[in-house]
Amino acid sequence: MTRARVQIVLVSVCVLVLFCVWTPFPPPGAAHAQASRIVRVGFVVDGPWERNDEILTLFRDEIRRVNENDFDVRFPESARLSGAHDGPSVQAALDQLFSDRSIDLVVAMGPIATLEAARWERPLVKPVVAPFVLDSETEGIPRTDQGTSGRPNLVYIEGPETIQEDLNAFRNIVDFRKLGFLLNQSLRDRLRTLGVDLDSRFQALGVDVQVVAVGSSADEALAELDPDVDAIYLVPLIQLGPGEFDRLIQGFIEKKLPSFSYLGREDVERGILAGLTAESIFPRYARRAALDVQRILLGEPAANLPVAISRNEELSLNMATVRAIGVHPSFEVLTEAVIVDPTPSPAVREIGLLDVFEEAVRMNRDLLAKDAEVRAGQNRIGTARARLLPQVDASLTGLLIDEDRAAASLGSQAERTVSASAKLTQLIWSEEAWAGLGIEKELQRSREAELQAERLDIALDAGTAYLQYLRSRTQERVRQDDLRLTRSNLELARIRRSLGISGPSEVFRWESLLAQGKKASIAANSTRNLAGMEVNRILHRPLEESFQGRDAVLEEPGVPSMERIGSYISDPWSFRLLREYMADTALENSPELQRIDAILAAKERQRSSLTRKYYSPTLALQGEVSRELDASGAGTGGGLEIPGLSLPQADDTDWSVALALSIPLFEGGSRPAAVSEASQEIEQLRTQRESVAERIEQRMRSAVHRAGATYAAIALSEESAEAAKQNLELVSDAYARGAVQIIDLIDAQNAALTADQAAADAVHDFLLDLIEVERAVGGFTFLAPPEAQLQWYSDLDAYFERKRAEDK
Repeated sequence: MTRARVQIVLVSVCVLVLFCVWTPFPPPGAAHAQASRIVRVGFVVDGPWERNDEILTLFRDEIRRVNENDFDVRFPESARLSGAHDGPSVQAALDQLFSDRSIDLVVAMGPIATLEAARWERPLVKPVVAPFVLDSETEGIPRTDQGTSGRPNLVYIEGPETIQEDLNAFRNIVDFRKLGFLLNQSLRDRLRTLGVDLDSRFQALGVDVQVVAVGSSADEALAELDPDVDAIYLVPLIQLGPGEFDRLIQGFIEKKLPSFSYLGREDVERGILAGLTAESIFPRYARRAALDVQRILLGEPAANLPVAISRNEELSLNMATVRAIGVHPSFEVLTEAVIVDPTPSPAVREIGLLDVFEEAVRMNRDLLAKDAEVRAGQNRIGTARARLLPQVDASLTGLLIDEDRAAASLGSQAERTVSASAKLTQLIWSEEAWAGLGIEKELQRSREAELQAERLDIALDAGTAYLQYLRSRTQERVRQDDLRLTRSNLELARIRRSLGISGPSEVFRWESLLAQGKKASIAANSTRNLAGMEVNRILHRPLEESFQGRDAVLEEPGVPSMERIGSYISDPWSFRLLREYMADTALENSPELQRIDAILAAKERQRSSLTRKYYSPTLALQGEVSRELDASGAGTGGGLEIPGLSLPQADDTDWSVALALSIPLFEGGSRPAAVSEASQEIEQLRTQRESVAERIEQRMRSAVHRAGATYAAIALSEESAEAAKQNLELVSDAYARGAVQIIDLIDAQNAALTADQAAADAVHDFLLDLIEVERAVGGFTFLAPPEAQLQWYSDLDAYFERKRAEDK
């Protein structure tokens, strides 16, 4: 090549370089128009397992989805390799992928593949993502103080202190003495060859352990358990054949062995007693692995990526297994745990607010007792009326006297006689009797009003008790949610500590808050139980009978339509008119005032009777007839006989009629005293009525004010809770990244808790105030027929129209 030609080539190259340097990058919208960089990812699994395809598909899909905008990620089938559940075969598979120049990145699936990749003796020639580290310290896997692997081309995934926290949670459920630790036989064998002593590791945790290697047979694993093993902890057992895991669980149950799973809820749902991981770890780990792949492909060193992952701790408990093996979890455990129970629960009674009202007025013992009192009072009216009706008496008398007295009676009295008599008495006029009847009628009216007041009070008590039950149930749920959040934040604190962002003090602080949260949750559970007993007492049910309460909603049958009432509270003028109408209605319907009015009428009748007693006599008619039916013995045979003189002889029948009129003339001054006393009592009742009316009106107006305020608070509380939730999410994310301090997260969590409680209580608060309005107005629309409810709205509309006309 000539010198000139070489110069031309050099100039062309320089121009091309300058063009590449100074040509701007394409805009984001043009990214898809260019070919993405092709990245090939290989996988190594420990060996055959029934869930391999499921989990590999999950990881592939997540890696492809996360990176699809930047890279063309491919997964060659030839790069999906499997070992034989032993170290050498897995090493060979890894070495094959490391040597394959077409593979850009390797994902080591399974505990052995993860272990072999993390402890690879030679330098890693390409990036490796190892998702399944059980315990880096135990397995001898490198980890820096900054929470990274520190090894070039290696990033792995590990939940911090997972096994230790699992065992702590397990001990809270059962107090075991010797633990059976079940792991894959292949992993156990490989750890032995690497010199890892699992026994000493568990002893450092304060646990006496038997390590059981599990191969393909559940029965063989069960047979390996020592007789003194009284609890089981198991990590993923991927060597078991199809159906063997379920057989293993059944074996634990048959041996009455409590069990705890590293995988958490997904194993609990299959029959394991308990677990601390909220949901399947595989989607979360797949997501984290995909993000690690993305960061590596974008240029971040794998050695500098954090290895800790939050597994979303949440205790799960299988109640069917609890019953089957006979353990008795504490209130602390039951309060925190998510209950998994595949056994169909026995049907429990379901009730709603309307059901509670109807059942209370039908079954409440206090109300039935008051109803019996009213029915008894009705009989008192009959007793008072009886004085005004004829009184008829009849008698039959047998008389025996001594013989000598009968003989000396000259025939007027036989020794033995049998006689019959009848007497009729009829009051023609008696002011006292007529007053007694009138007074009893008024008193009965007062008793009926008292019964109505009792009915309203019982309905109010029942509705209040039921809504308080729903409130306490909701608060229990809020407390449990807050407890789960605290546990999640405790997990974040452990991750921060593992990354060197914070010290152990934050972990201790969250552990303290977790204990406080458990205490609050237990108290909330107790409050709910007490509220349930109060509902059952009012409804005359067994106190601890279970029932399912339907959540109260504003559309509850019988609840006044707030949309329709909205126009009456939209402005101060309308709201004032509504209060006036409700107050007038309350005074008109009040059973308390009706009771006082009835007693007042009775007292006034009593006073008028006492006054008339001065001049109103008592007039009565009495008639009596008697007949001697038989006479024998001495004294019979006729009366005194005088010769020449005929004396009249009385027959055997006697009768008499009497008309009696009486009037008291002087009773020592008791009559004016009684009149004065009655007058003072009437004055007392009138004053008392005014006082009661004022209290009723105040109660009504106050209840309407409170109901209006709590109704408006429903939407505002929901807005507040949503804002607090979003703030908590932001602060939690910042806390996880180390951008804020623990006190900021605690403040955000407390604010969210307070807002959640207020939002959860908002509907209950309104309904509580609403039924107080109903009680104050003297009638529950819940119990009224639909036509009566419509009439109420019509009357309200008419009242407003009349007031508008008056203001014009």
